[in-house]
Amino acid sequence: QRTRVRRVVPRLMSCSAPKSASSPRIYVYSLPKSVVRPCNDWRNTCSLAQWIRKSKHFEPNGECADYFLVPHHPTGGNPTGSEAAGDYAVGRMFDYIRQTWPFWNRSVADATARHFWLLPCDHGPGDCAFSRPIVPNKYSSGKLTPRRPVRFGPVQAPANDRWLRDAWGEGWEALNPASPARLLFNLQYNGWTDGLRSPSGSCLNCFQPWLDVRLPTPEEHECGPLCGLHRSQSGQRVPTLLQRELLRVSSPRAQPPQPQPQQ
Repeated sequence: QRTRVRRVVPRLMSCSAPKSASSPRIYVYSLPKSVVRPCNDWRNTCSLAQWIRKSKHFEPNGECADYFLVPHHPTGGNPTGSEAAGDYAVGRMFDYIRQTWPFWNRSVADATARHFWLLPCDHGPGDCAFSRPIVPNKYSSGKLTPRRPVRFGPVQAPANDRWLRDAWGEGWEALNPASPARLLFNLQYNGWTDGLRSPSGSCLNCFQPWLDVRLPTPEEHECGPLCGLHRSQSGQRVPTLLQRELLRVSSPRAQPPQPQPQQ
């Protein structure tokens, strides 16, 4: 039997008063255990929210915030029938957020990326939170999700899959790590932009330049900055892959568009 999520609409303060934090002002969500697992401080997952709450950038009034931190993430993968891992868990958590506070819906309406979280796994969303495969239009109407083998076990239960299509549908693209329309940006330790090289748009690390933020790799991090490039792909060796990655990032075509002078 599925767990029913209790949704409480909080009484929000007005932002007419002087803002209490320094820019950028960050609001930190408080999420119940019914929608996300207890926080595990592996690679500073819990510490990030604590640091922000103690900093001059913490904004307790969400109406005055510039950005919104989601302080936890579900377990990656998605064993069949599990409600605590993978896409289904992410969907339930953000369903609670969008029905409890107005900020996610406002960000979607404005098409602005103002929500973020820390995904500390070696391959970012490919190991943390989401279900493999990670592909664009995963739960959009008329789109079929590829059913290729995934490392974390079988694909999710059909009931969970149906719920995601019904509850999110095309709206999933605002959360989908592989979507160009994603509005949730990641703090992660791996800057591998594998999705930009894939003809299908599928990805494992799913780093998007000018959206996601690559954090400095901790000294004890066993993966390092080349995480994801440790084995050959299509017969290419790691140095070749690294050179292609550097050329792609430094290419003029990879630079953000510049404003054109007025005529």
